Amino acid sequence: MNAAADPEAKEAMFDERLPPTLRRSPGGARILDTAEGVLVALRRYRLDRAFVEIMQTAKQHHLDPVSLADALVALAEDQVSADIDDAAAAVALSTWGHLFSADQRVRASADLNTLAGEDA
Repeated sequence: MNAAADPEAKEAMFDERLPPTLRRSPGGARILDTAEGVLVALRRYRLDRAFVEIMQTAKQHHLDPVSLADALVALAEDQVSADIDDAAAAVALSTWGHLFSADQRVRASADLNTLAGEDA
């Protein structure tokens, strides 16, 4: 059974790969879920593949996976700020920055302006 289909399996994998201080952290789990969603949307990945990519990238660069996930979400929101770990932000930008081209941001902004109910 894959981790994306079984929340308990995903939680077990999550717990095994994170440092003890971050295990069972609701905020850590939430930001990881959000970062997975970013990769699912941009790369058309399955959830389990997005999770593995975040974890492998964090391990490869000796980063906390939650910090890397936070940096990826900040990059997606175009809100990288001082409260984001500098090393994680640099890795997120070098790894996934190309997915956020200026053209894509302009199109996304235009799409938001045409959402139903916005003029109401």
